[in-house]
Amino acid sequence: MNQSIPKMLRKLTGKKHIVFVDRGNTAIMKAFEIAKKLGKTRALMQDQGGWLTYKQFALKNDLMPIELKTDYGILNLRDLFKKADKNSVLIINSLTGYFADQPMKPIEKICKKRGCLLVNDASGSIGTKFAKYGDIIIGSFRQWKPINLGKGGFI
Repeated sequence: MNQSIPKMLRKLTGKKHIVFVDRGNTAIMKAFEIAKKLGKTRALMQDQGGWLTYKQFALKNDLMPIELKTDYGILNLRDLFKKADKNSVLIINSLTGYFADQPMKPIEKICKKRGCLLVNDASGSIGTKFAKYGDIIIGSFRQWKPINLGKGGFI
């Protein structure tokens, strides 16, 4: 693999370690596996604007899926504050529905305060400041993504 790709992703995500996977769904699964190993038991996710495998993969990792209220995909911060805790992981698409930015700075602040692991699906937001928030950043390189390599993903 071209060495410029990991270097570029480090810059775009603000993360030191990048692991390439066969697809974005694998990155989602790996993020939930990490959450489970960290003792998380609940997976928080937006009720609109997320990805279709969030709930399915949470269940495969014995994480109870809990939907958070949104307004056209934008997360309700009060609902997050109420439901986030040390037993939870929040997986969120930081560019919900590929059209609206999540308020990632306040989301990250709430997650830190409540002890909730934050997984940012930056498949659509990579290249923006919103792709740098989170304990774990995941993404896809499939067709029609901002980084279109035709296949693969990262965590």
